Amino acid sequence: MIRPIAPRRLTQLLLVPAVTLLTASCITVTAVPLGITPASLATAVEGQYYGVTLMSDGSGTMDWSVSAGTLPPGLYLGQESGVLSGTPTDTGNFNFTISATDSSIPNRSGSVSYTLRVVPALDLDDELPSAQVGVWYDFDLYATGGTTPYSFQSVGLPAGMTFNPENGKIYGIPLTGDAGIQVQFTVMDSGDPQQNVTISTTLEVRPAPVTITTSTLPNGRVGAAYSQVIEIAEGTWPYSYAVSAGRLPYGLSLNLATGAISGTPTQAGARTFTITVTDSDNPVNTAEREFTITVE
Repeated sequence: MIRPIAPRRLTQLLLVPAVTLLTASCITVTAVPLGITPASLATAVEGQYYGVTLMSDGSGTMDWSVSAGTLPPGLYLGQESGVLSGTPTDTGNFNFTISATDSSIPNRSGSVSYTLRVVPALDLDDELPSAQVGVWYDFDLYATGGTTPYSFQSVGLPAGMTFNPENGKIYGIPLTGDAGIQVQFTVMDSGDPQQNVTISTTLEVRPAPVTITTSTLPNGRVGAAYSQVIEIAEGTWPYSYAVSAGRLPYGLSLNLATGAISGTPTQAGARTFTITVTDSDNPVNTAEREFTITVE
């Protein structure tokens, strides 16, 4: 014989599983922190565009911010894009922290600290002093900015001149003159990313310095016409001549434009003097030589 269950007892039996299920569903969920890349930032260059896109493993819309420190002047962080970009206007090491929060439920957040180095732009001076045929030349290219040490390259130096790629030194003795030789130089730094600058400039190789080729002058006679020219070589025309020490025999004179010594000696004796010749180069070159004329 089946005994009926009282209505109140039946209600209690039905409620017990429901309470048990409700208790089991109350679980606390902890959000995993966001991962942000890159872990470090490449070096930036003052005055040159810089751009890097920060990435995360978050979901949905991202909210990016600088949560500590300061970005280098000229750089900005996109709040939604996570793009760090701009043109740095100052150099140095800049420390800051970037944070990001996604739109998942619950939200996930993360942050990463960076040191961004901003270096000066690499530059190479294009001024070269003139060289001169037969004269030793020694000049160091002048580079600034970037990251040392530098390395160099050259194209087009004249015969007789050598280039050191390790320190940018130009040296040697030019063999031939030229009013303007086109030469090219490149400097590369050691930074990452590497900077390089190439310049094209003109190197003037001036003629060899003026020299006096006349070694001695003949003797003269009292009352006899005398004429001799001081011969020169090299240098840049026109030339000027002068008696810079001593004096000519009486009756003789020097043509300051042609270098001719002429006249009629009026007194016997030996006279020693120095002739100086100056050319028109820039800067000028001079040469001098001592002579003796004996008048009999």
